[in-house]
Amino acid sequence: MKQIKMLETHTGSQDGIFVEEFKKGEVYNISDSLAEIFIKEKVAKLFNFEKDAKLLSFEKDAKVYEEKIAEETENKVIKKYENKKKR
Repeated sequence: MKQIKMLETHTGSQDGIFVEEFKKGEVYNISDSLAEIFIKEKVAKLFNFEKDAKLLSFEKDAKVYEEKIAEETENKVIKKYENKKKR
């Protein structure tokens, strides 16, 4: 078994029978053979927990921060528009 992080959403089969969807950005423990295929096709990379876990945490924090900025910007635009309508 190898631990990988998906770089793209992709389907694959670990046992040759059941097909699963592996989602972009998620980390999976999968069979060595499927991991090698995903890595060779550049749809996944090996996941090093100590190194990559910090990066995952940063990515999640950055996404939350970006969403908050977008929401605040949208709220400012709406308020500005509403103030103009009242005039």
